[in-house]
Amino acid sequence: MTKTSRGPYVDAATRQTARFLSRPNRFVVRCSIDGVEHTTYLPNPDRLTELLLSNTRIWLTRSTNTSKKMPLTVVGAERLGKLVILDTHATNRISVDLIDTD
Repeated sequence: MTKTSRGPYVDAATRQTARFLSRPNRFVVRCSIDGVEHTTYLPNPDRLTELLLSNTRIWLTRSTNTSKKMPLTVVGAERLGKLVILDTHATNRISVDLIDTD
């Protein structure tokens, strides 16, 4: 994986997929990973109603910071077989890392 100047944002060791369940507020997503429900952070306040549909495959990254209230962050969602990046804080870094790894 090519690293950006600040290192990779989506590291293969911390990346995983889940299924979207619900969005209780603009920054929180509930998802299922292997049948277990998790509460995750979504750094995108947009509505995203066309992307975050029930059972949509979403991409997450796990923080190495163990003191975070929500250690999992949503970075993308699949739509029509394509990955749509949702993390508005790091879109360019995520794009480079995903292109280099997948």
